[in-house]
Amino acid sequence: MSTALHWFRNDLRIADNPGLTKACDTSSHVIGVYCICEKQMQQHGEGSRRFKFILDNLTVLKAQLADLNIPLIILDSKTFEGAVEDIVQMVDELSIESLCFNVEYPINERLRDKLLCEQLEKSASVSVHRLVDQSLIHPAKVLNGSGQPYKVFTPFKKACISMLAEYDLMLDPTPKQQSEINDNKLNKLLTQSDELIKHYQNQLAANSQSDCKIAAGEVAAEQALNKFIGGALQYYPQQRDIPSDAGTSQLSPYLAVGVLSVKQCWLKARQIRNESTSEKAINTWCDELIWRDFYRYVMWHQPTVCKHNPFQAWTDKVQWTDNNTHFQRWCEGKTGIPIVDAGMRQMNETGWMHNRVRMIVASFLCKNLLADWRKGEAYFMQQLVDADFPSNNGGWQWSASVGTDAAPYFRVFNPMLQAERFDPEGEYIKRWVPELAKVDKRILHKENLKKRHSHSLDYPEPIVDLKATRQAAIDAFKEAK
Repeated sequence: MSTALHWFRNDLRIADNPGLTKACDTSSHVIGVYCICEKQMQQHGEGSRRFKFILDNLTVLKAQLADLNIPLIILDSKTFEGAVEDIVQMVDELSIESLCFNVEYPINERLRDKLLCEQLEKSASVSVHRLVDQSLIHPAKVLNGSGQPYKVFTPFKKACISMLAEYDLMLDPTPKQQSEINDNKLNKLLTQSDELIKHYQNQLAANSQSDCKIAAGEVAAEQALNKFIGGALQYYPQQRDIPSDAGTSQLSPYLAVGVLSVKQCWLKARQIRNESTSEKAINTWCDELIWRDFYRYVMWHQPTVCKHNPFQAWTDKVQWTDNNTHFQRWCEGKTGIPIVDAGMRQMNETGWMHNRVRMIVASFLCKNLLADWRKGEAYFMQQLVDADFPSNNGGWQWSASVGTDAAPYFRVFNPMLQAERFDPEGEYIKRWVPELAKVDKRILHKENLKKRHSHSLDYPEPIVDLKATRQAAIDAFKEAK
């Protein structure tokens, strides 16, 4: 009887998993494998919260797969090179005839897969199947009239929507129970897998920064999706920028590690056109899903952005400052700018930050502090449970005015005006910056709030002057250009 191996990466689910479905279609026996690459994660700057969330989801996935008679082997590969060696060894030792995996778009992942395929080409006994899972449409298929990749979001979005209208977009079928595998070598690997997960969970338990309160598994992800679709989505265009409200989907952690697919989100939203949810609301959220695809698309067609390079090459000439004191104050949420401090403290405590606030704190770091955007990008990767390299990189390049479709360099967010517009009552600020709990909302969004407040405040003065630093940033970009 033939045996197929599905290599799980950022696709920790059973439903709508093209690679897993293919493995089940091609063979009577199916084995799953996941390679923990701790050293590689450290090199990529991924934090312990994301790792903890991955382990939690692996535990759930392993039990789900066992019900389908699909054993999930977890290997301690350390690096991508080690993962390739481990997969090649598994293919040989377990007589694998078919290897399936879903393609990833960053450059190191692509090089890893290229190396694996080259290694397996030496063996005539295994066929390799690479499937599309990370985006609604594979980036190679979305090109302009000249056969070139799009460099601006709006025409990319229009092309995607047009193509999706022509496709019969469907979820991949959920695998049925497979034939049971009885193999002593496999059983030993399963026992080692359980021990490996416990080892890393115990290691993370000693790290307070690895705490993650998000429920793991596909059931939890589906419940969160259904809750959003049936509730907050109808108010999404009005509420998505209000950080004190639960107006966003908050599905990013599940999407980041593939417990939920972008296709599941897209189709679920498209299926609920009715009187209670407007077309505008559905389209606004679906646009955000396409933005997520776009940052993956950029990475596929211009992989230099994976190597700490800006999309707009000339912006690498911007003379960023190197004020470590300012950067540390930003990291700690002690800048004296309430909305910035609220956002940073929310992320430091929970591993998540509201998207509007992400843009505000990023703009403040890059424009008002004139700090290199790559420092902020790295800090977010360390802290966020939903750390997703393409989205994080694309978002930071946008905020810093160095990426594709970037905000023009002369457009600088005023964090005080942003707070006044999106947190007028100060609910969000006062939740995360309790020192300001008794400050009147009429002065909360003023730079000189300490002077205006009638009592002393245990809160810092702004570390920079917003107007002066705005002009300094504009001048720095002008000089570089």
